[in-house]
Amino acid sequence: MKSWLYLVAALVIVASSDEDDFRTAPERSGKVECTANRCDASEQRVSSAAPQHPELLKRYAMTPGWNVAGVDYAVGATSTSLKDPATIAMAGVSIDTSSRTITVSGSNITLDGYDFSLHGGYQVNVAGANATISNSNFAIGTNQGSYLIYGSSAASNLTITHNTFDGSTIGNATSFIGFAGSGQVTMEYNWFKEFPQHVVEFTQANGSPSFSVVYKYNLVEQGAIEDGAHLNFLQFGGGTAGSVDVEFNTTYQTPQASGGEGFQFYSNTQGGVIQNAVMAYNTMIAAGGSAGSAMSYMVHANSYNDNSSALSGSVHDNFFDLQAAWGAFYSAPNGWSFSNNMDMRSGQVVNSNNARSATKFHKESRPRPTSR
Repeated sequence: MKSWLYLVAALVIVASSDEDDFRTAPERSGKVECTANRCDASEQRVSSAAPQHPELLKRYAMTPGWNVAGVDYAVGATSTSLKDPATIAMAGVSIDTSSRTITVSGSNITLDGYDFSLHGGYQVNVAGANATISNSNFAIGTNQGSYLIYGSSAASNLTITHNTFDGSTIGNATSFIGFAGSGQVTMEYNWFKEFPQHVVEFTQANGSPSFSVVYKYNLVEQGAIEDGAHLNFLQFGGGTAGSVDVEFNTTYQTPQASGGEGFQFYSNTQGGVIQNAVMAYNTMIAAGGSAGSAMSYMVHANSYNDNSSALSGSVHDNFFDLQAAWGAFYSAPNGWSFSNNMDMRSGQVVNSNNARSATKFHKESRPRPTSR
């Protein structure tokens, strides 16, 4: 009995030290930042609005130690007064009112603070360089395009930040965002909700200029609401992705009309390449049903076609509720590393083969976020 008490005391001391980056108690308060180069939550630009799901994590045995998107801070459009897109009048931007299509052909264009859900819904086509779409509202209505935002092969360096995307009224679009261009695509602090099939599709052809992806601080909830669809939070066609950074997102999925997977890290076109893939510090929930009823797996790395599109990557420090999924990982391909991924319900580590093991504290590699 005495040795058992010593063990419990030791675990309590370790769990309350400055060296871990998760909470074992349900309380979540205060703004935090990470102090090591592994974790850059200090970049968060926290909105003053109320978070979408402040109670979401209170039921779990173990939760992340950083601020969680949609739980500890709000994401999505921040303006209370959004403008009508029909009033846009700037060089490098044209409007087709009949199809409700806005085309960005100029470079360094910023569309900020618009309600693109008006008049049945607008879609934005980007063919210029360095476009930013921010602080705006999108909805699938009677829009005539396949995407609410589409970057053509002529587009480069597209930033999509602090927007709300709502696909609850299914129109023609199957996915919120499509991109066939080059350069870096940045998606941060967006609220993606109730979408027919995918959040984002990268549709580059093999041999086209390379691109990279930054997908961080977003709230993604309730996809595959269209019958016969296939859920993906991230999907690649072909081309060369020089880096893919998926961090600090929150995903929430309950059983919908269809199912599928979360983040895919492989090319659907033979010959596509994905390099420097990282998936870390995400909070992902599949709940509200039996195993596999909400989605199959949270992550699908490389194993598709001839298993040659994404030869290496890192999946670490993610927090899962796997109640309504088959598991966290579709596979554990050679060249990929999996570490410190947690089951929030049990407080156990989820290994690459989806088996659970006791929590291990890595003091040298898991610095605790500290208060500002």
